[in-house]
Amino acid sequence: MGLQSGGFNAMSTVSTSTLENRPPALAKNIFLRFLWKEYRMLRGFWFGVAVLGSLMQWALAQMMFSTDGIPRLMLHVGWGAAALYAIGAAVTLFSAESEERTRDFLLNLPGRWLPMFAAKVTLAVVSAFGLGLVLGVMGGWINGGTWASVADFQNVMAVWGVGVLEATAWGLLFSLWMKQPLLAAVLAIAAASFGAQLAIAATPTAHYSFTLHAYSEAVPLRLFLASAVFMLDVWLGARWYEAAPRRSRRKKTPLESASTTSKTVATDTHAKGSRRKVMARLLWQTWRESWKTMLAAIPIGLFLTASVSVLIHASHGYADLPTPILTLLFLPALFGALVFRADQRGDHRQFLVSHASRPRYVWLARHLFWGTCLLGMTVLVNVTIWAVVALGIGGSTHQILWSVFGVGSPGDFYSGQMLGEPRQLSSRLVVLLSLAMRSLSIGWTAFFTAYALGQFCSLMLRREILAGLLAIIFSVILAAWVAAVVYWQLNPWWFVLPIGVGAMLATWLRMPAWMVARNRPQTWVLPLAAVAVPLVLVSTMLSAARLAQLQPVSGHVQFMKQVQAFEATRAPGQKTADAYFRLHATLEEATDDAARQAVVEQLMELTKQPECRFPELAALQRSPPHKQISELQNLLFQDADRLELEGNLDAALDRYLAISRLQSHWVKGQSSYILSYRRGPIGPQLDRQLIQWATHPKQTSARLRRAVNDLQVYLMRLRVVDVRESILADREKIRAVLLGDEPPSFFDGGYSRLSEYLAYLANELPWERQRALQALDIRTKQVLDYALAAVYGANSHGICDSSVRRRLLGRWHRNQAPMPHRSVYNDRWHAYRRETMNAWQASTSYLVSQEMNRFMNDFLRNTLNAKVRRAGLMTQLALIAYRLDHQRYPESLAELWPKYITLLPHDPYSDNPLEYRPQGFERPTTKQRYLYGSDGSYVTNVTKAEATIPAQTPLLWSVGSGNCAPGERSLTLRQVDLEGVLPDREEKIEVMQLVPTENRNYWHSPTLFTLPKI
Repeated sequence: MGLQSGGFNAMSTVSTSTLENRPPALAKNIFLRFLWKEYRMLRGFWFGVAVLGSLMQWALAQMMFSTDGIPRLMLHVGWGAAALYAIGAAVTLFSAESEERTRDFLLNLPGRWLPMFAAKVTLAVVSAFGLGLVLGVMGGWINGGTWASVADFQNVMAVWGVGVLEATAWGLLFSLWMKQPLLAAVLAIAAASFGAQLAIAATPTAHYSFTLHAYSEAVPLRLFLASAVFMLDVWLGARWYEAAPRRSRRKKTPLESASTTSKTVATDTHAKGSRRKVMARLLWQTWRESWKTMLAAIPIGLFLTASVSVLIHASHGYADLPTPILTLLFLPALFGALVFRADQRGDHRQFLVSHASRPRYVWLARHLFWGTCLLGMTVLVNVTIWAVVALGIGGSTHQILWSVFGVGSPGDFYSGQMLGEPRQLSSRLVVLLSLAMRSLSIGWTAFFTAYALGQFCSLMLRREILAGLLAIIFSVILAAWVAAVVYWQLNPWWFVLPIGVGAMLATWLRMPAWMVARNRPQTWVLPLAAVAVPLVLVSTMLSAARLAQLQPVSGHVQFMKQVQAFEATRAPGQKTADAYFRLHATLEEATDDAARQAVVEQLMELTKQPECRFPELAALQRSPPHKQISELQNLLFQDADRLELEGNLDAALDRYLAISRLQSHWVKGQSSYILSYRRGPIGPQLDRQLIQWATHPKQTSARLRRAVNDLQVYLMRLRVVDVRESILADREKIRAVLLGDEPPSFFDGGYSRLSEYLAYLANELPWERQRALQALDIRTKQVLDYALAAVYGANSHGICDSSVRRRLLGRWHRNQAPMPHRSVYNDRWHAYRRETMNAWQASTSYLVSQEMNRFMNDFLRNTLNAKVRRAGLMTQLALIAYRLDHQRYPESLAELWPKYITLLPHDPYSDNPLEYRPQGFERPTTKQRYLYGSDGSYVTNVTKAEATIPAQTPLLWSVGSGNCAPGERSLTLRQVDLEGVLPDREEKIEVMQLVPTENRNYWHSPTLFTLPKI
């Protein structure tokens, strides 16, 4: 930084004292004096960075869910702050001397340049490393005395320890080259980053630029590059100190420069009717003093915006943030940080006071210039953005709105769902206009507030580099708050704008005392109150505004009755689960066949219990409960096989039905997470065994009809409880997450997106937790209605036809469920609109939304596929029974009703009976799901017999989500070994394949069943 008050007196002390010393003592004295001088200038900056670094460490320690990586993170934050300080300190060393016009004075000091240069560099490096050590110790203390390992410290030093040296070298270079510290600091950061990436690129063993390994491997080249830059610094430093003062064209001091443009201001200040002239003179003075700075600030702001955007997109974990909100605020914050830059330099404000300049006029003139310039640039940017939106360049309108402002996702849903209604109040143009107005409101209030915070820093801090750095930090904090306002659907005029108004009012109130350098405590009361009051009001209104967004869930009383009924099944369900475990213990103690047979009989009776609730962990693979239930199931399978061999098919059927009931108990009351991925012992084995049992030589048609009837009764019971219980189990699990009793499910995978982690942290706020519990009931009710309509075609709003169900399935796959769909409400427009807005607001409780939607897609697919398999199994058994009576298969499935099947199973994807071909196809049919043939795809290591079903094989199939129909295809089957493709093993075949007729881009694959040939 430049000289503080008293700097000239300090340097005069250097000059008078050093003249009396001998040359060796002179160099030492100069070194020590300059060391003291730089310490006095940098101590405030050092202390400020230390405080900010400690606050950052504390905040991260509070936010981290896992404590394993906190010590390492504390080190990275501390030494990263040290590298940032090194940039600022190095930049200040020489550019501030030019800024304060003290360079000519330094050139006239006796002695050599080297002690002065060495003192500056030594203090910058030593203080930076000292800051890193202090913050490292502070991080361990914040973490409760848990310290990072030696290996972690070595890795951190490889990145940031070398980074301190790189920052110092590049900071010195631009400090010697440029006179503006802020511009020099930005360029030094850019050059240091580019130099490190250049060293990484030149290191053969370094991969993936932004990784710890890459920086560590490139340490030798990074040090070499920093040494080369430092040698250049030494050469430039010698020229900087030894350059002769230019006396012929001496540049005016700030006081003299101000006098040339402000004399008329003073003479006109008290003249009657001269307010316009005074303002015009002040504006002209502001223009002359600031236009070059403004032109320099524009590329700095644009560079910060571009570079930070690139870094954010290069980090996969932060790609889900609205990047423009985070980066577009740099420029207004930087403009604000330069508003009072000229007045802070030298004694400019003293000159204004001595000539009776009115403080309010000075304040207004500075803001008129900088604010007008920023307004013009903002209008230009907005016109460009909306021109792109209007022309639809680079994507859809909503994609552009989201990419620019981070908004539009709820609007996309709103317009996509509500447009097309004849009684709708808005059209597409109105919806887009509402999105535009919200985007503009967010953009303008954020820009103004960033500018206001910057000008607050400019007035309160004398050094432009410190003011600019703090303004950029404030802009990042503001960007995070604006993102929260966007995500939480808050009004920016109430929750963003007051912060900016308070900052502007603070400088307006502070201006008279600031001009006369009055710093008594009473002069700070009103300015600080102007900043504090809006913050208190915003934080006070936040909880009330968030809670007021939600309306009570429709049908709340009926919904809560369902919840209570589900919770009432817990105790008897757990009792049944415990009985299974006790029975398994009995099985382990059984030593003979009689004892095992007794377990079988008890197990068959236990499966007839109406309720069962296994612990959630019971569904996890390799868990003890999974093994126990699998062993009980295998016991029934073994007994059924024995009975089949003995020809006792009725008893074998009882075992198979018991297995079916056991599998139902296993999944009963489990969440969609469990049912999506970890089904436990449930698999296709039961279906295969039943078909094998149905084709037994001693099989009868009557027995098969009994089996079909029993399975139908079983499925009718599941029709009511299957999906509903899983969704209510989701509610139970998510409620435990919201209350802090369980961790969120996205922590299970070891990686979570930043938005998910921030949603988890936001839930720690009391009002957000209360709101999330309300949103949970709203979302659960909507998911429940949506799922019942999509799976069964009916919910609390009525019956849905097949076309509506197909649209619901499509929206579910695109993760737009469980938003209400207008077709479900049977044209009850007002009810639909109310539920839509409620769903929109409930979705902004992101922890609830992320937890609830995380596995719904797979849960729905598994549920529908299970219905398809059960429908196929019952239809196959009925067809085999028909064949036993008629020695042929029926021409259509309608002939099975009512003798062979009382309720013909439907395909849940089409609401029609399964597709049926009793004679099969003339060509072989592919059994593989993803053989498309004509587009060049093929199956490796698959023979013709493995890849196809023989021609004229009776078939059943579900059309699937793509409404698949038979189509002819040409396939190329290839055998591949370790050496590559074997040309002589290729085989081209003509086959039939079930091809999607509707390109819905989800779950196209049909389910195919084969029947025994006659």
